[in-house]
Amino acid sequence: MCRPSAPSVLSSAALVLLASACGPSSPDKPAAQVAAADTTPSAPAAPATVPQLPRPSDPLYRSIAAAIERGDNAQARRDLLKLAPGLHASLLNARLLALEGDAIGAVREIEAARERHPGQAAVYAAAAEIHAAGARLTSAEDELREGLALAGECAELWRARGVLALCREGGASLGLAHLLRARQLEPELEFSTHVLAEAHRLLGAAALGAKDPLQAAASARAALALEPDEHEALQLLADALAAQGDFDGALEQYERLLKLGAEVRAASLLMYTRGATAALIQGRREVALARCLRARELGASDEELGFGADLLRAELDKHIDAGLTAYDRGENEQALECFDNALRVDPQSLEALNHRAVVSFRLARYEAAAEGWRTVLELAQRTQVELPEPTHLNLARALYQLGRKDEVRALLEGWLAAHPSSEHAGATRQMLARL
Repeated sequence: MCRPSAPSVLSSAALVLLASACGPSSPDKPAAQVAAADTTPSAPAAPATVPQLPRPSDPLYRSIAAAIERGDNAQARRDLLKLAPGLHASLLNARLLALEGDAIGAVREIEAARERHPGQAAVYAAAAEIHAAGARLTSAEDELREGLALAGECAELWRARGVLALCREGGASLGLAHLLRARQLEPELEFSTHVLAEAHRLLGAAALGAKDPLQAAASARAALALEPDEHEALQLLADALAAQGDFDGALEQYERLLKLGAEVRAASLLMYTRGATAALIQGRREVALARCLRARELGASDEELGFGADLLRAELDKHIDAGLTAYDRGENEQALECFDNALRVDPQSLEALNHRAVVSFRLARYEAAAEGWRTVLELAQRTQVELPEPTHLNLARALYQLGRKDEVRALLEGWLAAHPSSEHAGATRQMLARL
């Protein structure tokens, strides 16, 4: 069953708890009958038989409603203490109680509001939304039917009908129509932004599943116009753009998701590798390489990179070979640039780090040389790689040039203690003796 992740102003879990506390209800109707109930009344509703209280215009009320809708319960609770008592304050409190896990308290608050203010659409709408989100669809219909009979056509009840439709399989289109009607009646209707965005997102997901990426992208953008940072809508837009071959646009959305802290590492890695493949097929090698590099920055393993790992290795070797050639010619600055390029491809390349340190030493940049060789030693120890050269001696020479003899002595003595029988032990002792 296709149900939105947060079909109403309350979290799904809280609403399910709240709905279950409302008492038993009759079994839901078969799908064909439910569809008919969803669309009642098909003609304009009769005028309200109960006078309706005006919707609150207090900025504080709207601020509290917005805080609840975005899930900022603490702020809503603090501000609610400042709001004058009344119907709408009671309904806000009911929503907050449900979010805070007090399902029974929330139900009591709603029922008390119903008793104090009979026939008010806002009460029936809130109750219907709670029942719908808790999968008690028959109870939701009953609330709507009674609310329509007493209050007539109004924005709150159209919103509740939209929520009910979204909780039904394949109900996104109908839900969107109801929610748009609610917004038509009241453009600034509270608690309608998220569900309206969700209706667009669900329609977009259905379009993408039906291989209509253009419509999927349009629906995703409509959802994002309402909630610009909503993660699922951003990912839907990214996937729709990728399905159109627009990997630049898709990857832009994934970068936005990563910046927002969304858990999309695996999905973004897949998108970057797919994008790299597409770029390579198009003959855009530099773009493919950049996408592979970004995937590597995100922590992609060679296995996750696939062919991209081979592409990166070839690029790494190209820069290292160019650096060695420049070094042999005495073009030290050029060599240094080549090894820097190699390290951009693989920051942990022992070969590139060592060569860069060698060039830095030749240029009398002893601090950079020492830093490079120290990194080589640390990486080799961490990865348990045996170095072909006595890198510790090179590091000692760089430190000596910097006048840090105490560090040289500590380095050499520590190395000898760890490698007393190494082939480089003799040279190490000789260097110690010369200090």
